[in-house]
Amino acid sequence: MNLENSIKDVIAKKLEDGTVEKLIAEELEKGIRKSLEDLFGYGGGAKKAIKEKIESVMVPYLESYDYSKYILKLDTVLVEILKNTALDNKELLENFKHLVSYETIEEIKVSEIFDKWKDYVSKNIDTSNLEIDYDDGVSYEYADVTMEVEHDNERGWSDFKYATIVFECEMYLSTEISRM
Repeated sequence: MNLENSIKDVIAKKLEDGTVEKLIAEELEKGIRKSLEDLFGYGGGAKKAIKEKIESVMVPYLESYDYSKYILKLDTVLVEILKNTALDNKELLENFKHLVSYETIEEIKVSEIFDKWKDYVSKNIDTSNLEIDYDDGVSYEYADVTMEVEHDNERGWSDFKYATIVFECEMYLSTEISRM
């Protein structure tokens, strides 16, 4: 009985000096903070509601906006950046100009790209690492050039089909690019 009375006395003192009310207020404040964090956090209802309101106004505006006046500015800025940073890479600049030209390519076959890769390898291969073949005249051994298509099936939400095309050359290229 003595222990019970001691416990009752301690509880009574803590109730009288306000300790219990203070602890309850602190826990209540933590609970409210956590609830607000959940509301505005990932997947929270308040965050979703705000996002939907912003999207309902912003998306139609962005979809109807005419960006065509910026294309020429972007082209000019990018070409100027490339001129200043890639003076040594004249070929890169020429390729970029070709990419941003206003001609559109309707269709290109992967075999055409692979043919271009083989041409690139034949022009840039380091022949010091190749064996010389004396059959039918003097020539170098053939470079092992491959192409692999890796299909990306992870985008089930999209109507488009995605794939990565990997071109490789097992031999050394003079530009030290063996995978593109």
